[in-house]
Amino acid sequence: MSLQFRIDDQVLKVGDAGESVEAVVHKYDAFLNLLCADRYAFQRDAVRETLRFLVSNAYPDLESLARENWNDRGAIRPRHEGGVDAYLALMPLRDRKAVSLDLATGTGKSFVLYALAAIALAEGLADRVLVLCPSITIEEGLLDKFTALAGNGEMASIMRELGAVVSIPCIRRGDETIRAGDICVENIHAVYENTGSSIRDSLRGCGARTLVLNDEAHHLFNAPDKALKEWMKFLRDGDFGFRMIINVTGTPYVADSYFPDVVFRYGLKQAIADKVIKKPDYKVEDTYTEHDWQKTYAIHRNNRKEYGAFLKPLTIIVTQDIARCVEVWRELVDFLVLKEKITVEEAERRAIWVASGVPSAADARQRVEAVYGPRHAKDSPEKRRAENLAALKQVDDPANPVEWIVSVAMLSEGWDVKNVFQIVPHESRAFNSKLLIAQVLGRGLRIPPGLPKQPLVKVNNHERWSPEIGNLLKEVLEVENTLTWGYDPRRSQYVFPLHNLTYRRIQTAVETKREKAREPEIVFKPQNRATMEYSTFSESGTLAVEIEHRDLYELADAVKIIRLYLRERDPGLAAAWPMKRIRALIVQSLRDGKYDETFLSKENLLLLQYGFAPLFRELGKASPRLSQTPDDLYAIDLSKISGQSFSENSLREHGAVWAANDDPAPFSGNDAHLWEQYQRYVRQYAEFREEA
Repeated sequence: MSLQFRIDDQVLKVGDAGESVEAVVHKYDAFLNLLCADRYAFQRDAVRETLRFLVSNAYPDLESLARENWNDRGAIRPRHEGGVDAYLALMPLRDRKAVSLDLATGTGKSFVLYALAAIALAEGLADRVLVLCPSITIEEGLLDKFTALAGNGEMASIMRELGAVVSIPCIRRGDETIRAGDICVENIHAVYENTGSSIRDSLRGCGARTLVLNDEAHHLFNAPDKALKEWMKFLRDGDFGFRMIINVTGTPYVADSYFPDVVFRYGLKQAIADKVIKKPDYKVEDTYTEHDWQKTYAIHRNNRKEYGAFLKPLTIIVTQDIARCVEVWRELVDFLVLKEKITVEEAERRAIWVASGVPSAADARQRVEAVYGPRHAKDSPEKRRAENLAALKQVDDPANPVEWIVSVAMLSEGWDVKNVFQIVPHESRAFNSKLLIAQVLGRGLRIPPGLPKQPLVKVNNHERWSPEIGNLLKEVLEVENTLTWGYDPRRSQYVFPLHNLTYRRIQTAVETKREKAREPEIVFKPQNRATMEYSTFSESGTLAVEIEHRDLYELADAVKIIRLYLRERDPGLAAAWPMKRIRALIVQSLRDGKYDETFLSKENLLLLQYGFAPLFRELGKASPRLSQTPDDLYAIDLSKISGQSFSENSLREHGAVWAANDDPAPFSGNDAHLWEQYQRYVRQYAEFREEA
């Protein structure tokens, strides 16, 4: 029997479905039907559920809605161990009509934002609408879309027929005076930096009649810098008195915790099932553990073969910070130069790096300057950064040369790029929370027009993920349920002492060399210029990639290296080993192993050097022999050992869980809810068997 852990259980239900409320909610059905295509019916549902909350007098604020759900729905309570007060404390806007919408990236959040703004003005719920976003890039995108929608004659005609207070809203920037009937779009930085923004003057004292829509609203609760922390302060500023606030995001997480104030959810899993966005094809197994661009390149090349007739596929590589972003970009450029036999200039046109700025810290700035490589005397990292950011608008164009984008994880929002078919989280730290995972995945989920079927987007991590990150990814995608077990504080009396050993090196014997070794005894290990390595992905299965090994030495170079090594260590010995003799030794040893005789791998070159080492020892000189011996014990704290996770499927097929009757299992949070659900199903199954 499959358990289904449901994030949907955390979504708040708006219970007021009275006639007066529903009359307003469905009054604008014709407008919504025109705005939202059939495949995007969820957009209409999101707008309607939000309107129910805004229109209803049963909910003067978020707290009243949250308390109703706490009392009526048992699924919420187990996830909040501190009780209702701790639950409400997670909602900094609980004293206002403020809720959140969870709409997966690529599902058209901007249409929902416009619909809410237009209907609020048409119905007279608000005199003005303020749309806030975290960056200029997003601001420009919203302004373009809103201007086009406001100019739609059919929509304006429907609003006039409905007797709208405002039939055609005026779309304004924040540097213009905001009047009744206006929708103002502004990035939050301009608001509190007062850089030409008229928002403070226009909205002071008008908050009660202003609807505030926050795009990419996870920044409200995960502010990465001081500037974004001001966003929440602005919303709570008493000079404005904002009452109606709607947050929209595709990544509704504070670290790994889901937003507590969501009233509508259209998550990744549903959007994938409905083929509204691409299907993630994530790596589940890899035989090649070292980071190598060749596998990433092979996937990129396969994407060109599969989708190249329709568009130009892109690959994005995501790093943890700006300095690392530029360093990885340089690694990629160098790889492309060798792989595609192109100039550095051409490689830099095909691969760009994108970041929100250039590091100001001295060490990070030095790292950037060390690898950047200016194109000309007036070039600088900041100049190219600005150029690359502007280039993002054209990267989907087949005429644009860009195929590779290296980006910082937290930059992600604001891209309207549809042609991403490979996402490479370059470091685990760019992918180590549900928020980051959802953001990174979101960069590649939009489906470009004209494809014959739902495409896949490869998630190709460079670092081997820890089990924790693998589980986070599955949770974000709602792939499979997991339970975590480990140390239980209630069982502390059963913890037994566990120790491990430390070792020290000691001299165990003295060896005196009586005669010189005649010739090195070499047994080389298998070597190949290339090996076939395999990766297994969740949807597409096994991918075989031929990895070309670059850490090898052509035979002539290997001979020279060994000759130099001997001359530095013992000129007399080097005289006895001319290059011809060294070459013969290498070739014969390779021939004995039936290996390629034209080169040496790095490993075999080291073995050859070690093979000559006994020849350096002087006759009659004592040489100590060392070994390790146990030295001391150190204690292992069982209470600090990381928890172990197991999936529902592995439990069903290979295991079992033993639990004491009437004794709560050692689970907390989401695990506790899942365990209670499982226990309930077991009881129901037992009752069903008795009745049968």
